[in-house]
Amino acid sequence: MKKITIMIFISLLCLLSISQVFGAVTMDDTIGFWLFDEGKGDIAKDSSKNGNNGKLIDKPTWVNGKFGQALSFDVEGPFVKIDVPRVQLNSWTAMVWINPFKTKAGHYQGLIQAWPNGGEFQIDANGAVGVHPVYGGSLKDKEWAHVAVRIDNGSLQVYINGKEVIKGTVSPVTFVQIGIGDLYAVPAGFNYKYTGIIDEVAIFNKAIAENDILEIMNKGLGKVMGVAEVSSLDKVASTWGKIKIKS
Repeated sequence: MKKITIMIFISLLCLLSISQVFGAVTMDDTIGFWLFDEGKGDIAKDSSKNGNNGKLIDKPTWVNGKFGQALSFDVEGPFVKIDVPRVQLNSWTAMVWINPFKTKAGHYQGLIQAWPNGGEFQIDANGAVGVHPVYGGSLKDKEWAHVAVRIDNGSLQVYINGKEVIKGTVSPVTFVQIGIGDLYAVPAGFNYKYTGIIDEVAIFNKAIAENDILEIMNKGLGKVMGVAEVSSLDKVASTWGKIKIKS
């Protein structure tokens, strides 16, 4: 009886752990997410099941990021080019960790761009962040910030470091060509190039809950989505649990 009770207790702990890791966001909710943990090469792997891998253009450099590795866009030019199946959405969420080298007056910097089909998630000319034409808050140069936009049937909320900074309305977006760090295909006379470090980019096909945004910000995208490696502390806890059960 004692052994059965222990097994039931362990099973409940496992279920609780899984629910804490995955929360309300699943792989089915993603257009794609890119951890940038490769550390080398010219491909940014999509860690979702959708296979929307990105191609590194003009050699952004691999550096240490907020979680694991990241990409540094040291000069105006490099970006990540991604082709995705065409989908038009009136509700979606996008988020990214950024460390901008310099927010430039009069210069827009692309973070996740689906232009010309809407979805211009970028730093505006005054250092605020949002989806055109709705921007809010302010970013500091050479400091990490988690920025997220949540669109629910056209109603937009912009978050910086988990705090809502502005609300507004935007048009539906068609995702088919995505540029991270710049436009996918830059028309003559346009300059949306970002300079700084980018880490943990995610695009979801629905308006995820604010609590999920906070969980991803605090725990890391890979861990919340269940694709991060088990940490040494987790391994120690698991080993200790086995020892306690045997004793």
